[in-house]
Amino acid sequence: MTTAVSSTPNTLSIEAIGIIILITFLLTYVPIVIGASEVFKKCDIPSWKAYIPIYNFYLMFKLVGLGVWFVMAFCASIMCKLADLIGYYKHYSPFCDCSPVIGPIILLIVIQSIINVVICIIFSLRISKAFHYNKLFALGIFFLPNIFWLILGFSNSRFNKRYLKKWRR
Repeated sequence: MTTAVSSTPNTLSIEAIGIIILITFLLTYVPIVIGASEVFKKCDIPSWKAYIPIYNFYLMFKLVGLGVWFVMAFCASIMCKLADLIGYYKHYSPFCDCSPVIGPIILLIVIQSIINVVICIIFSLRISKAFHYNKLFALGIFFLPNIFWLILGFSNSRFNKRYLKKWRR
């Protein structure tokens, strides 16, 4: 008796990965956006602008006095992460050859990751200071943004526009 061997990938594992990605998205991004919409209300910015993905980064960075270059570097970092994921799946796919330029791509991803961490630290420090919180709150925004953006949005703290003027000099 012979058994038929399927040459198609295991669809159950692909579906499980998709469900895990969806749950991770819902548990991380959605609370951040809800908190950011409340923060936008406190700063006299229409709250619907928090739901537009790249535009909300631009507004948040502008809110704390960081320029367009920070937004571009942050978005480039996200694009490198996506390229890393695509490269990872292409690399381990039995249908693709390994790329000869993988070394420079990995170096670029490492550099962009370092830039992303530095930008996130600067942003966390500035947003916490703008709402009269201390550096421990900035650490919370950096390490647990889905919780601390909700705290920032629904707390009684007010945005201090004086810090914005100080950063724009």
